[in-house]
Amino acid sequence: MGAPVDLFAAASAEGAWTVGEVTRRTRAVIEAGLPPLWVRGEIAGFKAWRSGHWYFSLRDKSAQLRCVMFAKQNFRLPTPADGMQVFVFARPSLYEEKGEFQLTVMELLSTEQGGLWKLAFEKAKAALTKDGLLDPARKRRLPLFPNRNPGGHRAALARRGADRRARPGPGSQSRGVGVLGAQPHSPPAGRRADRGAGRRFDRRPVGVQQ
Repeated sequence: MGAPVDLFAAASAEGAWTVGEVTRRTRAVIEAGLPPLWVRGEIAGFKAWRSGHWYFSLRDKSAQLRCVMFAKQNFRLPTPADGMQVFVFARPSLYEEKGEFQLTVMELLSTEQGGLWKLAFEKAKAALTKDGLLDPARKRRLPLFPNRNPGGHRAALARRGADRRARPGPGSQSRGVGVLGAQPHSPPAGRRADRGAGRRFDRRPVGVQQ
């Protein structure tokens, strides 16, 4: 037989372990001895916190495990529900603050074919069908020649207005700058003749006949 164990040998401030030391050592032993693994079970007690983290239990007929899935791992997944059978890829660990064994989940898949992605697709498809957006009668044929005005008629009118505002007015003094051979802005010859005729017409006394 081995030497007798003195139960009170470590009953002192120097020899006793603190609670934090026990939990830290236990966590280190668990994480070193159990690598990340796939676990199958049923979701129970699911809760989604405002932070985006998910907390739930994974159970079967004989036992259950506490699980946490952080927001950075679940933000692309649809929200699961209690009773759903799933596969989780998780890292066994210990939540030191409560001294609870738990699984830190990194992947979560439904046991059904296609996983949660298929469930999300079917949910979206059902909503669109309910609103009538997938009705074949709503489908339109593509035009043979697409619209040449990007943005449609309104965008074309806006561009036309901008072009008009960019043109110099009759009284502007804009000149060509930095262009070889540029001349001061002047209207075309036809417009000059029309303006001259208008000025001559305005100078005639009222009542004078040609």
